Formats: sequence, C-alpha cells, structure tokens
Amino acid sequence: VVAAPVAPQVSLLESLMISLPEGFRPAKAGAWKANIHFVTSDEGTYSLSVEGGACNATKGAEGKPTCTVKTDSGTLVGMFDGTVDPQRAFMQGKLKIDKLGDMMKFQTAFDRKKVAAAVAAVAASRASTPAAGPSPAAPAAPEVDKLQQVMELLPKAFVAEKAKNWKANIHFVTADKGTYSVMVEAGACRVVKGAEGSPTSTVKTDSGTLVGMFDGTVDPQRAFMKGKLKVDKLGDMMKFQTAFDRKKVAAEVKQLELAAPAGAAASTPAPPVSSDDPIENAFGLLPRAFVPEKAVGWSATIHFHVTGSDDYTVSVGDGSCSAKKGLHGKATSTVKTDAETLGGILGGTLEPQKAFMARKFVVDNIGDIMKFSRAFDFAAARKAAEEERQSSEEPSGANKAMIGRFYGGDVILASAGEMKAYAAAVDDKNPAFFDDSREGGIMAHPLFAVRYFHDLLMPVASDPELGLDILRLVHGEQEMILHDTVRPKDILYPTGEILSIEDKSSGQLVTVGQSLMREGRAVVEAKSGLFIRAPKKPGEKKKDKLSTEERPEADCVFRTEVALDQATRYAEASGDNNPIHLDEAVAKAAGLPGIILHGLCTMAMATQAVIGTIADGRPEKLKRIRVRFSKPVLPGQELETRIWKTELTESVQVVEFETWNSDGQCVLTNGRAEVSL
Repeated sequence: VVAAPVAPQVSLLESLMISLPEGFRPAKAGAWKANIHFVTSDEGTYSLSVEGGACNATKGAEGKPTCTVKTDSGTLVGMFDGTVDPQRAFMQGKLKIDKLGDMMKFQTAFDRKKVAAAVAAVAASRASTPAAGPSPAAPAAPEVDKLQQVMELLPKAFVAEKAKNWKANIHFVTADKGTYSVMVEAGACRVVKGAEGSPTSTVKTDSGTLVGMFDGTVDPQRAFMKGKLKVDKLGDMMKFQTAFDRKKVAAEVKQLELAAPAGAAASTPAPPVSSDDPIENAFGLLPRAFVPEKAVGWSATIHFHVTGSDDYTVSVGDGSCSAKKGLHGKATSTVKTDAETLGGILGGTLEPQKAFMARKFVVDNIGDIMKFSRAFDFAAARKAAEEERQSSEEPSGANKAMIGRFYGGDVILASAGEMKAYAAAVDDKNPAFFDDSREGGIMAHPLFAVRYFHDLLMPVASDPELGLDILRLVHGEQEMILHDTVRPKDILYPTGEILSIEDKSSGQLVTVGQSLMREGRAVVEAKSGLFIRAPKKPGEKKKDKLSTEERPEADCVFRTEVALDQATRYAEASGDNNPIHLDEAVAKAAGLPGIILHGLCTMAMATQAVIGTIADGRPEKLKRIRVRFSKPVLPGQELETRIWKTELTESVQVVEFETWNSDGQCVLTNGRAEVSL
C-alpha cells in the first residue's frame, strides 16, 4: 500500500505573513504606499505591499522595496505574539531596518493582536497535521544549546552584594530543554541541570524566552503577561532580577557565538543606537549624525584605540559612514585616547582642541580628524533618534475592549478567626470585632472584605488580555460601599467587573468593581482604582503639587502609630503578600525607601478614625468610605487623620478627611465617608 503524500507543514512565519492582510487597517494606512521586504536569515524573504488602502503579502522578493527589514523568523513572529519588544530587538541588532518611516506606519496600520490570533489558530490546527518526512541531507553540525550556555554562565554573573541573606532554589522548567536548578545561599550561586532539591519557586517557560530575557530581545514583563513565563513566587524572581548581571551573561554568550566554527559567526554588528555604555552609544549615533554634504570627496578609515573601553573603526566614503566595534581594514589615521575623553568629545561636553593640547587625544593624521569634526552633527542626531524612538514605541495601555469583562471567585464560608485576625492586624480594638458575647456576635471590620477581593483582583490585574504593565501599576484609589455587615459563617461569593479605563495625562486609571454576594444580594461593594503610570519622558521633571487645598481647623483629629511589624501582620491577615511590603531588598529594588505599609491598611486605620469619632464607635453605621493613596507609609511613622463634617441630612452625616504622616506629608487624600445617624 502506497501512502498518500503528506502536505508540507506551514511555518509560523509563513502563517504570519498569510495572516497579515487580515489585520490590515485601511483607515490607519491612509494614502500610505509601500513595498516592504522582510529578509529572514532562516526562512527566506517575504514581500508586503500596501497601496490604495489594500494589502498583499507574498513569499519571495517581489518588486523594488521601499524598505528592507533584516531579522530572523523567531524575532518577527515574537513581535506579533508580544514576547519580543521591537525596540529592544532593534537596539540589539536583531532587527535591521533601512527606512524607519515605513516601519512606523507599519506599526499603526496593522492590528497585531488580530494577526497573532490568526497565527495561533494556524498553529493549533497544524498540531494535528502530520509533518512531512525528513529529506535526506548531509549531517549537520550539532546545534549550540544557548540555554545551557546561559545557565553555565550564571554563577559568573552573580553579584553577591546584591543578594545579601537571600536563600533560594529556583527551578527553571522549560518545555523544550528540560529543567535547570539555580541555587543561591550564603552569597554564592550554583547551577545544575535537572531538578535538584525542593524549589522555593518554579518558573515555567521555553528556552527561547529564557535566553531572550538575557540577550535583551524578550521583555520579561510582556512574556509574563502573555503567559510565556509562569512564576509561582514573584519575590524570588524580583531578587533574581537584581542579583545577576544579565548584561554580563549576554556579553559572554556573544563572545561564544563569535568564537563558533566557521559559517556560524555573524559579521560584527554596528554599535546600538542606545546602550548603557556612553562610548558605544556615541559610536552608534555616528551614521545618524553624519552630514554627507560636509564630507564631499573625503574617504577615510579611522581606528580608535580607547583605554577603558573597546576599540572602534569608523569608515567614511562615497557620502556614507559606518561604525563597527573592533579594528577593521587598513587605517588612514589612528586615534589614541581614553573612554572619558572620547565620551566628552563625541557627546559635545569637551572641546577636541583642549583634549589635544592636554595630550589626552593623540592622533597621527590631523587632516582626517579636522574633517571628522566638521562632518558630524551629534546634537541633531540625538534629537532625531529620541523622536523616532518615541514615535515608534508600541502603543501601551490597558485594552479598552475589556470594559465590562466579568470575573467570578470561589464560594467562601466567612471565618470568625479571619475576621479577628484582620482587626488585630490594623490595630483596631473595637469590641464589635472581638467580643463573642455581644448580642448578635461579632462582625467583620468594614474593610475585611478586601481579603476576599484580593484573590479576585489579582487575576484581573494579571489578565493578559487586559494588558496592564504590572511594573508600573499602583493602587491609586479605593471605595467601599457597605450595605450590611459580614458575620461569621456567612456563605459569600465574590464577583468582579472592569468598570472603566480612563486615559489621564500621567497614565491610565482602570476601575475594577467588586461585589461580595450573600443570598443573591451584595453585602459589600468595592471600587478599586488601578493606576498605570505612563513612562517618564526624557527631561521631564516631576511636578510638585500641593496635596490638599487649605482647610479650616478639623472638627476631629485621630492619631495612631504604625508598628514596625504592621506590614507583616497585615500581609498575613489580608492575603496580600506583595514583597514590597515584606522584603527590604525587593522594596528598594522597586525604587522605594524600604518596606512600605499596604495602602489598604492605612485606609483601615483612617476608617477606625471615622468610626471612633463620627459613628460613636459603631462600625455598622459606616455606609461608604473612599480614599486616594497619595504617599507610601513607612513602619514606625505616626499618622494623624483630620476629619471635617461637610453635609448633614436627616439620616446621613457626610465627612471629608485626610491622613498625614509624621513627616508632614498627606498620605491619604480625597477622603470621604458617609455615616448613618
């Protein structure tokens, strides 16, 4: 019996290109006309033509390109599934573009999420399709295992002083390359292949994503949000981020690539346009800073020997300029200097003549250097590079199509022990929360419901479809609406819904509504404002604002002290174990002065102030309370809540309040509460 021939399997890249027209948005393309050639190192060339509000993609180099993009299939596909940051790939030389204008239009003219969904559908369908049998071929050289290289290099990149007292055993479980164990203890690091010992945290991913996190082509945050990186203990991973010099690992891997057998090494890439090395950054800007009309007839190969940095070669000829790391070709002139001097000259902060007179800048061909000084405009290049970077950044922010998305939690049996623990954690000694002999028994603290909302709110915040940037997310506002009191043994069911997504001048505000249901009715409702801070623009300074308007003397003042272990106790009672509230090193790595108190704990203390002064100590009289979190609170600080009576009806006393710390900073603003009479 002769089997029917098997159709060749379609690659992910080919699926992507076939799917591109599905994601084309003619309204965004306008009068744009282009023919982009995507030249990949592993899967050949694809042509994408756009004209007259229509789009067509074909395999092969068709027609004359208006723009050429050189990359590899993995990087190109990753740009659409969200695991590769195009900006980082460009800076790392993984994405080479000869006309940024076309690529900027490309970013806006295609709905990449729609294309990614179409590609995913193709990938899912092909999983059940048998692949064609292998064609006879000459045996290939063994493939270099980059993941193994990275893991073997980790101990060299370990920064012991940044891992003080950290003890961990992290299992990196990859879908394609097995498991690696990274163990840290007593200021030392050890890596073994396989699952060794009991893990303190487990990371599930694939080898490409893990390697990409080190070479800079994969953004860990995006990979996490897209489900490409699953972590069961964020605290360990935050410490991992600071305890290893990932750039050192990337550099070592690059050296191994350059030392690979013939045919495997790539040509020396040009320096990136932006890096942490000012010398590398300056040379990366040279082609952009080059002014051809000021270099007519000039041809040169200049070797820069730089003490304290790498050597570089700058080549000029035929009205063009290139810069490469290392010494290449025969030099027409040689420059000897140091990194600080060269950085100052190329950066425009040091006059070449002064450096030359001080013998910090030694040259053997003055003619070339004089022409060099006239042929480059660094100030204009930096401005243009920054403008292009900002305009080509992928639009960020929450997905507004998610407004109205509903989330449900698990059924809960309210526990008296948990209620008492919560009240004790916020240092509220009101007998209503502890005295079982009271008529009707104890009740929950008005903010106790946040314990049950926490397990619901985290899946909302980390929903990959919503697309929140967790690293820029802060809890900005909170409101509690209290229809009734929660009692022990209540059978409760929490629900959540994305109510709104608002664009602000400094970011986005995502409001999530939550309800704690009992017998089909809401006992407690909440609105949580999650604020995603916009990236700070270069040169932008934080505006100083008065935290509150001037007010008359408060009607009531309530003082309390934040205990040194307050954050630890609150974390245990509320279930919110974010490491910035528990681990000094993690908090400082996040840019905080140290461990900070949970905002909801501060709000609970303000709630105690309102109940104690306005509600006669009766928690059931509080019907609504809201705040805005404006400053972090530190353990050991004293808090003062100032309360003003504003509105009075036959049944409700409305008050406004603020909470200040001992440093004279307002930590809770826009406070408002309603108390029944």
